[in-house]
Amino acid sequence: MLFDWWWLRSPGKYSNSAAGVDNNGSLISTSYGYNQNSWYVDGKGGVRPALWLDIKSLIHNDSASYAEWVERCKHIAEKNKLVAEEERKLRKYHEADRKLSAKDYFGALKIFKKLDDYGDASSRVDEVQKQIIKAQELKLWEEREKEKKRIKADQERIAWKEYEREKQREAEEAYKLNKYQSAIKMLESKDYEAAYKEFIALGSYRDAAAIARTAKKEQLVEEQRQAEEKRKAEEKRKAEKMRRAEAQRQAEEKRRAEAQRQAEDIRRAEAQSKMWQMQGLCKYCGGKLSVFGKKCKICGKQN
Repeated sequence: MLFDWWWLRSPGKYSNSAAGVDNNGSLISTSYGYNQNSWYVDGKGGVRPALWLDIKSLIHNDSASYAEWVERCKHIAEKNKLVAEEERKLRKYHEADRKLSAKDYFGALKIFKKLDDYGDASSRVDEVQKQIIKAQELKLWEEREKEKKRIKADQERIAWKEYEREKQREAEEAYKLNKYQSAIKMLESKDYEAAYKEFIALGSYRDAAAIARTAKKEQLVEEQRQAEEKRKAEEKRKAEKMRRAEAQRQAEEKRRAEAQRQAEDIRRAEAQSKMWQMQGLCKYCGGKLSVFGKKCKICGKQN
């Protein structure tokens, strides 16, 4: 009995089916093999087993039958080659489908091009090429979107950096302004040295350099004025010291002169008193003494 078709071990078009061979030797890859109930072989199909047979023991020895059998075997062998080739192409076809599902478009296209004369491979080539174009367009669009996002991110990063720099500049400006105002107050309070240091630290901020030069000049003038005042104070102190020394010297000379005058007066008084005593007069005032008692008739003192 010749069957209309038989199963192969190769997978079919679907995951729950196996490929088969039709009665004309062409490959069938549709839905033979499995239904919802059981594996089945209907009345027109079967399974072709692979067996090792001693062909010569199965045929008669007459040469005509053997030659016919050989020709038939050659014919079957050719069909088997065709079936094997069909199986190979089917496997490649399924491989291309898997690559297509995995979005390996170029791999699938390469296989479909090799299978150009098999089934709908030529139309699948056009389909894959369209998918490649779409994939390339999608990739290009994604790259453009990615580039846009990158540019936007760069712009946002640049804007943020600029914002941070602006904030830093504002903070530096506020700090320098505070230092500037503090230095001005130092200048107004005539603390020229501290003001000069602050203005030098401010560098090129506003007119800090010019004010620093002015502060330096004012500092030098102030130092000169203070030095002059110190010199004058020192001279005044020395003059006052000399005046006090001179006054002390003069007072000492006056005291000595007074002491000498008093001593001279005492000496003179003693000499006068002695002279008066020698003359028989009162030794105190030179008055005449009484005859009795030697009492001065003028001062009344007893001699």
